[in-house]
Amino acid sequence: MDTLQRTLAIVKPDAVAKGAAGDIIATIEQNGFRVIGLKMLHLKKAQASAFYAVHVGKPFFDSLSAFMTSARSSCWPWKRPTPSPTGAS
Repeated sequence: MDTLQRTLAIVKPDAVAKGAAGDIIATIEQNGFRVIGLKMLHLKKAQASAFYAVHVGKPFFDSLSAFMTSARSSCWPWKRPTPSPTGAS
């Protein structure tokens, strides 16, 4: 029985501004993922801080949060079937 692998891709502000989202999405699709949804958003500081909370206290945290709130990002949840390991039921 196959399982379903899910992931989230965020096309960050600089890539959105460069118009690179299409190429990034094509690469993900070429790896067998199918898009579940799409949302363009401009993260607020609290949202970015919560999403990157694992990095709180690291030297790059403030600049990462500032970068992610500097302009719009494109968020894409993805899925693809992943074969179960041999012999699994």
